[in-house]
Amino acid sequence: MITVHELSMGLTGAWRLARGDRAGLGYFDASANGAIRSFYAALVALPLATLFLGLDLANQDIDTPVAAIVLVFLLAFVLDWAAFPLAVLGLAPKMGFEDHVLRYIPALNWARVLELVVLLPAAALGAAEVGGMGAMFRLVLMMVVLVYHWFVAKAALEVTGPQAAFLVGLNLLMGFIISLWALNLIR
Repeated sequence: MITVHELSMGLTGAWRLARGDRAGLGYFDASANGAIRSFYAALVALPLATLFLGLDLANQDIDTPVAAIVLVFLLAFVLDWAAFPLAVLGLAPKMGFEDHVLRYIPALNWARVLELVVLLPAAALGAAEVGGMGAMFRLVLMMVVLVYHWFVAKAALEVTGPQAAFLVGLNLLMGFIISLWALNLIR
């Protein structure tokens, strides 16, 4: 199980990176064990992601049983958390960042927790249907999150800006495909 120290280090590192401080990378365990243990961040993110899903589904007419929605959500959540890091591991030798990939995975995992914290207020505004402001706020915050992910990739992997943008785009595309798959299953 995750320790309080790991939780504190992960969130502090993610916060420092969000402020543009590359020293935030020093808060993550860049070993194989550290990369694996960083997936405990998913357990921290799960309640936030569940709340996010609830806010997203609040104003939709869905006749699917709650148990089916929960099962699909959990499958999509696990796929979303595992697919991109596995893709990054496969791309690392081809893109020349294999020496830094174990530093990137923990940074990315903890950045995803912070991402949910940032995007939740926008999801709440969207669920409240505050005259379209929720959608605009969410779009702006999503752009901020994409820049954050770009910085994390660039700093942790020591890649060029375009390489980091490619990885962010790939992550976004994979997440979008997983989300579409999940939505098709529950509708």
